[in-house]
Amino acid sequence: MEQDVKQRILLAAKELFAVQGFDGTTIRQICDKANANISLVSYYFGGKDKVFQHIFETFFPGTRMEQAELLNRDPLTGLQFLMDQIISMSFEDYHLSLIIDQELILHSTRTDIVRSYVQPVWAKLEELLLRGREQGVFHFESLAHTLLIIRGISLSAKIDLKTNAHAPAKTQEEITQIKQTAMHFIMSGLKVSRQVK
Repeated sequence: MEQDVKQRILLAAKELFAVQGFDGTTIRQICDKANANISLVSYYFGGKDKVFQHIFETFFPGTRMEQAELLNRDPLTGLQFLMDQIISMSFEDYHLSLIIDQELILHSTRTDIVRSYVQPVWAKLEELLLRGREQGVFHFESLAHTLLIIRGISLSAKIDLKTNAHAPAKTQEEITQIKQTAMHFIMSGLKVSRQVK
């Protein structure tokens, strides 16, 4: 029961922060949406700022990176796994994706929290690219340019969702095709000759 209420509060806050912004959302609005007593935000989380932190602790997929054996094996398999996770988040947790964008663009007091979750993902991408180049799997000249392009490809689904907000939701098959196409572009750009294991 307690977990159910906490989860409802976090889900409500995530949606409201994404739609109205952190500063535009009150604890009362969160509790109304979650159908929870207003005192429970303080009881479970210690205030709105802590709710924000808990949203990332609970929903940010990068928190599972260390547990992903795939990332520490073959750089090609690791890159595919990482890109799959990044692209999937745009479709599966659009609200969290919007919160990340808002906070980074606004340079709010919460930007450091967001960066503490996002930066390790991009650091892992850099590590995989360098390891892959050392092993002769990936071929590229500029690491900075390669990172920029791969980030752009991996975040393009999010941009499309924002610009086509009224388009029908993508089916699972369409999402899979988008991820495969993105990986094809990335692998072509990295001049990968072998298939992903």
